Amino acid sequence: MNPLCHVIWLAGFAHLVAGNFFNNDPAPNCNEGNLDVQVFSGKHHGLLKLGKNPMDYLVDHLNESLDLESQLPFKAMRAVDRGHYTTWRPYANCITNIGYGAHMLSPFQQLMTLDDLAEELTEGKKVLDIGSGNGYFTALLAWCVGKTGKVIGIEHIPQLVQRATHNVVSGNPEFVKDGRIKFVLGDGRKGYADEAPYDIIHVGGSIEDIPEGLMDQLKVGGVMWFTIGNAKAMLTNNRRTESQLAVVKAHKRNEKDWDEEFLGRLQRLAALASVEEQKYHYHPNGFYDEWDVFEAQAM
Repeated sequence: MNPLCHVIWLAGFAHLVAGNFFNNDPAPNCNEGNLDVQVFSGKHHGLLKLGKNPMDYLVDHLNESLDLESQLPFKAMRAVDRGHYTTWRPYANCITNIGYGAHMLSPFQQLMTLDDLAEELTEGKKVLDIGSGNGYFTALLAWCVGKTGKVIGIEHIPQLVQRATHNVVSGNPEFVKDGRIKFVLGDGRKGYADEAPYDIIHVGGSIEDIPEGLMDQLKVGGVMWFTIGNAKAMLTNNRRTESQLAVVKAHKRNEKDWDEEFLGRLQRLAALASVEEQKYHYHPNGFYDEWDVFEAQAM
C-alpha cells in the first residue's frame, strides 16, 4: 500500500478532505517547507527555537485554522501526545503509515471526527473503536469519556494490538490504571459483543452497508460514526466518484430503526481502508503479496 499525505481545505459550508497518492518512499513530503505543517523530528529543534512544545504548536495552529463547534477535540489532542504513538513525523498534519497496510489519520481528520461526536463524548460513555491501529484515536476517545467511561479498541492485526497497548502504557498510563481503555484482537466487522451495548461506535473504515449485527451492539439513543461507500456518496454531491466517501452519523431510535445524518462533507480516506481493501485484508485465503494479484483474482 502506498503511504498517503492529505491536503486539506474548506469549501463552502462543507469541510472537504482530499488525499494525494505518493510513490513507495516511506516518508512522503508533507509540505515540510511550510511551518504551518512542518514536521519536527528528533529533538524538534525548530520548535525549541520557538520555545513551544511541538504538540502545543500543532494544536494551536489547528485551533486557529479550524472553526469547530466544540473545544473538546483540541483539549483531547493536547492531552494525548502523538509523539508517544508514532515516531515517524508525529507532529505533521498528514497521514502516517503505521505498517501492515494501516495508517494513522492526520490530526485534522481526527479533530473533525471528534467534533462530529463531541455532543455524545461525555463522562462515563462506553465506546467501541473499530480499527484501532496504533491506539492514538482510541486514546483520544478515552480522554473524552473520562475516568468513569470506557473505550474498547478492536483491531485485526495482532502486531498493532500489541503496539497500541504499549503506546498507551507509555503515553497515557492513567488510561490503563483506571481501566478506561482496552485493546482486543478481532474482526471489527463483527463488533465486540462481550462489552456491548455501546453509547458510541466509531468505524475506522469505509463500509458499503452497516455490518449485520453491529447496530445491535449499539444502545438505543446511541450513535455510530462511519464513512459509507460510493453509492451513498452520490447523495451528497449528486455524482459518483470512486475515491470519495460520505461521512455518516447514524442515530439509533429503537431496536429496529435508525436515522442516518450525512455530515455535509466528503473525504477521500485511503487510510480508512476502502471496501476493496477490506476484502483484500479479510480474504479467507489470507493476505495476497501484491495488490494487483488480489485485484485480478478476487475482485
